[in-house]
Amino acid sequence: MHSAPLRFGSRDPADLVCLQPMIEGFATPEGTHRYSERFPALLQARHFRSAKVKGLENLEFSSIGLGTYLGEPDDASDQLYIQAIETAVRVGINVFDTAINYRHQRSERNVGAALQQSIHHQTSRNVVMLNIWFWNEGAAPAVKVPI
Repeated sequence: MHSAPLRFGSRDPADLVCLQPMIEGFATPEGTHRYSERFPALLQARHFRSAKVKGLENLEFSSIGLGTYLGEPDDASDQLYIQAIETAVRVGINVFDTAINYRHQRSERNVGAALQQSIHHQTSRNVVMLNIWFWNEGAAPAVKVPI
């Protein structure tokens, strides 16, 4: 992990190391099931549930998730978000909410950086559910799409 604070939007070449490529993949039934089995006490407490949405019904999601909407768009908040997301993945949370306009796109990048680290250490991409908000100016209101 990059040891200095992430400086998104910086033009300093040293900060380019902070920009992570898009993580390929998506949550799968096998991945989310395997993830839930890593937490027997949470599994027994019915912390993990199947989605009630057509096409996602075989995925297993944590009962709680982590949203990334609030907070200052600054380096200190970036580091706190990354730490919180990494911790959440380690303790049994596999649902995360973000959007391009949350904290001026910093939240999306923080989610990406934290998941990249989690994947590097112990977690596959196919265990995590991301809710990403998107919209088109002048079109219908925001639509939340699970990816």
